[in-house]
Parts: sequence; C-alpha cells; structure tokens
Amino acid sequence: MNPQLLLPYGSAPAAALPRRWGEALADLSGDLTWRLAARARRTTASNHALVTGRAASEAQVRGAFRTYARYYLGLMRLAHRDPESALGPCRWEGVEALDRSLERGCGALVLSAHLGNWDLLGIALAQRYGNICVFVEKLRPRALYEFYARVRGRHGVHVAPVGSPGRLPREVLRRNGVLGLVVDRRFGSRAEFVPCGSGLLGMPTGAIRMAIRGGAAVHVGFALRERQGFRLRVGPDVAAGLPPDPQAAIRSVAGHFAVALRDAVTRNPEQWCLLQPLDMPAPQHGARGAA
Repeated sequence: MNPQLLLPYGSAPAAALPRRWGEALADLSGDLTWRLAARARRTTASNHALVTGRAASEAQVRGAFRTYARYYLGLMRLAHRDPESALGPCRWEGVEALDRSLERGCGALVLSAHLGNWDLLGIALAQRYGNICVFVEKLRPRALYEFYARVRGRHGVHVAPVGSPGRLPREVLRRNGVLGLVVDRRFGSRAEFVPCGSGLLGMPTGAIRMAIRGGAAVHVGFALRERQGFRLRVGPDVAAGLPPDPQAAIRSVAGHFAVALRDAVTRNPEQWCLLQPLDMPAPQHGARGAA
C-alpha cells in the first residue's frame, strides 16, 4: 500500500501533535519501513555509495528513511500550520546570490533534490519572493495530487504538472518570479544523463531549457535539517557564462547540479532519500532528447 494515500486523512491529527512528538513517531515509522523494505534499503545504500564514493553506514540508510517519514509528517502539518510551527525555524544561507539574480528581472529556476525537505524550500522561496511555481508529477489517484497541490497552494506555491504545464511557468518567469524543480530523479519524457560520483543521474530538462531560453538564472538549493529546524542553502547562478549551444548549456547546468548534489549528500547522507536506483545503463546515442 502506498503510504501517501493516508496523508489527507492523517493531516489534522499530525498537525495537532506537538512537533517533537510527531517527529518521534515519524522516526519510528521510518525505522519500521527501513526494516521491512529490504529492496528500498539496498537501493538507498547503493545510491549513497555511488554518489559519495564510500559505503553507507546502517545509521545513514536508516536516517534516510527517517527523513522521508519526517517529510510526510511535515507535509501533513503544513496542511494546517505555518512553516515554523510545522517544521521549526529556518535560516537562509547564500540566498543573496538569488536576490542579485532576480534584480536582473528575468526570473530564476531553483533546482533541488529529495534531500531534507524539498517542499519547505519552495514554501520559503514563496514567502521571500511571492511568485513561485514548481513542476510536479501527476500523482495517482487524483485526490492525492490535489492534496499536495492544496498544501503547496496554501503557502503560495503554484504547481505545474510535467507534460502539460500550461502557460503558468513562462508567465512566472516573465513576471521575474521563481520556478522550482526536484531533479535528482528522472520523470517526464526527456532527460539529460550526467555522472554523479560513480552513478548516472537522469535529470528532467524541460524547465532547464525554458530557463535558459528566457535568460533566467539557475541556482541549486537544498533545505537541510538541523537540530532545531532547517538551513535553506542556495548556491550561485550556474547559468552565468553558459555555452551558446542549447544542449551543451543544458549539460553544463546538469553537471553543476550533479556536483552540488554529490557534495550535499556527502555532508548529509542521512537526509538523502532517493529510493530509485541511480546506476541505470547509459542511454543509446540520440536517446537524450530535447525538451
């Protein structure tokens, strides 16, 4: 059974709990999943080893399952609470680079990963800049997709489904807003494959191409859990000085993201909860596609 199906029903009880109690229960749920889901446990350990170059410890892999459980807890609490009440205090690191990019007036794309709490990063960006749209998968059943959209919309984050995003993302960039995309897992029909440590990362490319065509900045950002809350870290604009060839430019952005992801996972291995394998076979010539 997909545990996400329970999120709409568990949101009110989760929001009513004191945060520390909810986090303790989430950790227990993560530990239980870690014990029962042997295949996902092996995949997580393999992903960590490929990216960081060293074997993941049992505690790190178990921590990744705890991170995912806390992510679901946070989403349920965000359905009823403000971010600080739901997840604790947040502090920015490096966001001045994004401020400077938006001063140019062409908008920005922020690339992130299944690291820490990726939805919190989008919500914090909406609080800071007011105009943000994130690309999302079309989850099934539709009621689950609508739950995610309601929670995000409650905090000022608009969603655009991959494959049929409509005009909203382009309008957001035109109004000097921010787009967000989680790119450590391939979804959609077109991707760029780049090395990440010893693994191969398949990144969706549509939003990257859109940003490059529009002259927008591209930043990498992560919401990393700390003892009391979260650190929201934003890197420099990786779209500065890109090669003129569009596909080469996409490869350059993807390569920058892969390096940033490797460094972040190496420092915070217990917070990376990617459950799909990285070590996919290299694509055949011409299979990369263009978004």
